[in-house]
Amino acid sequence: MPDASRERSHPPSVERVLAAARARVADRDAEAVLAVARDVVDDERVRLERGETGRSVEALADAVIAALEEFDGPDMSGDGANAPGSRVINATGVLVHTNLGRAPLSDAAIARVVEVGAGYSNSSLSSTRRPVGAGAGFGSARSISSR
Repeated sequence: MPDASRERSHPPSVERVLAAARARVADRDAEAVLAVARDVVDDERVRLERGETGRSVEALADAVIAALEEFDGPDMSGDGANAPGSRVINATGVLVHTNLGRAPLSDAAIARVVEVGAGYSNSSLSSTRRPVGAGAGFGSARSISSR
């Protein structure tokens, strides 16, 4: 019997992908997991519309996990300093009051701004370094959301 994931014209539901990933994302923010799962299913929809071979629900769940891990970034401290409730320094004034925020961007930074700015993005992050929403890719940064 042929694999149904290879013949379908529509991606599996977000709920099916979440169900396949659920055991591996139990400690994650539910909103972030849902947002990433929606992005993965949307990407799969685009792939199918281009005539590409559909991926299995398990492969899509793996893509959700990989995307979430990409947001985490490396733990640079090695001592648990990135744990929830850890102290952070608000250095916003450094950029605003020293004009460092007006410094020329490198070619790599300009390319990333163009890449992120070409579509929808959400740079709000939680203090646990996990995304509130998906898209921007600022995995190791911490910020206070304006929400």
